[in-house]
Amino acid sequence: MLELYQFEACPYSQKIRQQLSEWGIDYILRNVPQDLEKRTQLMKISGQAKVPTLVDSDREQILAGDEEKILSYLNAFYKPPEPVKEPPPLPGDATSVEEPSFPEDATGNQKKADFKGYA
Repeated sequence: MLELYQFEACPYSQKIRQQLSEWGIDYILRNVPQDLEKRTQLMKISGQAKVPTLVDSDREQILAGDEEKILSYLNAFYKPPEPVKEPPPLPGDATSVEEPSFPEDATGNQKKADFKGYA
């Protein structure tokens, strides 16, 4: 489970929240006081008081105080796969096979003899 330690006014934390939301990733948001001196819980968990701090309990990782490292980490482990896009059809690309034509009065055996197939 991901936990993000942050405070609302922090622009670096906002980048992380935005990316997690865009990718639809569930996480626990832990608001910390803006005053560094009062971030005792964060100090116990990560050994420092910087935000944003991401705790990934599934991978036993703590990334603290560097939003670029956190974004790279999320990109490496949590980015959803890109949807597969069908390539556009090529110009003049025929999607159906043309049926061979035979003289209307030909019989079954004549049709087989006259038909040479496609090369």
